[in-house]
Amino acid sequence: MSDRLELRIPFTPCSKKNSLRRITVKGRPLVAPSRAAKAEQQAIRTIALQAVLAARLPLVPFGEDEVSVLVERLVDEDAVRVQVVRLHPKPARGRTGRDRDTQNLAESILDACNGVLWKDDRQVGEIHIRRVLGEGARSCS
Repeated sequence: MSDRLELRIPFTPCSKKNSLRRITVKGRPLVAPSRAAKAEQQAIRTIALQAVLAARLPLVPFGEDEVSVLVERLVDEDAVRVQVVRLHPKPARGRTGRDRDTQNLAESILDACNGVLWKDDRQVGEIHIRRVLGEGARSCS
């Protein structure tokens, strides 16, 4: 079985604001994906499924393994290239019992640095995110 999967997704830029809609359920305001965002997500899932089938991988290609994901915006082709590479078995949950979503951690850091390190996080053209476990990890003090 291969340790790498690559797919190309046609991309139409859409702001985060346009992909959400505000609804009220039982008097409480909620934010939900718009119909267009749901349709776009389903189209991306279909492309990913086709890539998995073309690579002759199991439907959950890397199961419980940790993966590296590279997302590149191909501006000239108006597409996004996604590369997924198997790293090693998924680590156990942290002491709190919650998984840490690496992408969300990076997003919060980017948002917090707006107006300090850059004017807007839309200026960021490249992000490298890596979870480091064991001896390579350093404690913040």
